[in-house]
Amino acid sequence: MNEIFLGKLGHWAFAVVIGVVLAVVGYFHVHVTWFNYFVFIILGLSAIGVCYVVFGYREGDRVMRESLDQFDEDPDVSVGSE
Repeated sequence: MNEIFLGKLGHWAFAVVIGVVLAVVGYFHVHVTWFNYFVFIILGLSAIGVCYVVFGYREGDRVMRESLDQFDEDPDVSVGSE
């Protein structure tokens, strides 16, 4: 399963927590009746999620299937130039 679900278990658990919170918020129609609270809930979850992923990253963690080393091997390729 590690080949299918890349990343830490905590990241996947936080994604489930976000899904549950959004389901509860949707069930109680917070996005309709208390829109300002809904926006703050979304912004808060987003900020916490980004901070959790960024500050939890350690050198050597696998975050994608393919390696980006192929771009380091070809010095003739420059990003952003035409």
